[in-house]
Amino acid sequence: MTAIRFPLAGHLVDGRSAYRWIVESIEHAVQPIDICSAYLRSEALAAMLQRLPKDICGRALVRWRLADLLVGASDIDAHDVARSYGIQLYMRLDFHGKAYSVPPKGVLVGSANATLSGLGIAKGANEEICTLVDSSQHNQELIDTLYEGATKVDDTLLLELKSVLARASDQEFSSAEWPDLILSRLLKPRHTENLFVDECLWSAPDWLLANKQPVTPDEIHDVALLGLLGMNGDTDLLAVSLKNRLVQTAVYSWLFLTLSRSGGEAFFGQLSEALHSALLDDPAPTRRGVKELLQNLLRWVTAFDLTGIFVDRPRHSQRVRLVSHHPSPYR
Repeated sequence: MTAIRFPLAGHLVDGRSAYRWIVESIEHAVQPIDICSAYLRSEALAAMLQRLPKDICGRALVRWRLADLLVGASDIDAHDVARSYGIQLYMRLDFHGKAYSVPPKGVLVGSANATLSGLGIAKGANEEICTLVDSSQHNQELIDTLYEGATKVDDTLLLELKSVLARASDQEFSSAEWPDLILSRLLKPRHTENLFVDECLWSAPDWLLANKQPVTPDEIHDVALLGLLGMNGDTDLLAVSLKNRLVQTAVYSWLFLTLSRSGGEAFFGQLSEALHSALLDDPAPTRRGVKELLQNLLRWVTAFDLTGIFVDRPRHSQRVRLVSHHPSPYR
């Protein structure tokens, strides 16, 4: 592998420094750019694009679950901001990443969402960590794959989303879901072979089953991953919604695909090896860390009775099997 020759490679920077790099790089952009952020606020997007050359276009990818918009983590006005700068907006319900690509300058990756708090613009901003990687062909292809499972937000879809938002203001934020008609357009077939650690579940669901609020960084990560912002601790209220959201995650899609390719079942050790190979992070997590990520996933699957996957323990080792009438991610 060719060594990366970029000044921030191997360097960790905070959200504010990340924001400065984005703005300065975009000002001198010579190729289409990509802004990929689970949460996207219009004011942050406008700040990032303020110096975008008029002859440069690009794409933006956002999660835009209904709950994200109801609690203000993202806002629908970001679409108009993006359009005004020649940026096409896409949405993907299972997206949880943060990557800002300005080739050939590089790709900024890390924990910073495209919000005023995430980019260190607001007072009392979040503490974020980011770094820069090469604008290599491999990295650009990986970003391109994010859009393969995404849906372009055209005028028709935008009107449908706005109509639902106008009627959904009195719903419980944590359990709010797009109607089936919209979901049928958004949930595309997925064949997730590779993952980032950030797309995995970092905690077991014990805290949620006990009707407790998330406290640890791992629990707070999973709240964001599953779109449970504004949750009120009512497990019964969240149960149906959680099943839908678990099935929509990239890590569930990976598990389903891995089991399918293994003849419908695999033991814990096999799945642990497969997950270790599937993770793209550099440096990769330890094997012990991978086992913890897999165990967390299986605990969520069993706790919320995802009937498509059955976990038992013959011969002292966990076995995971696909069963009929499963909630397949391949729709």
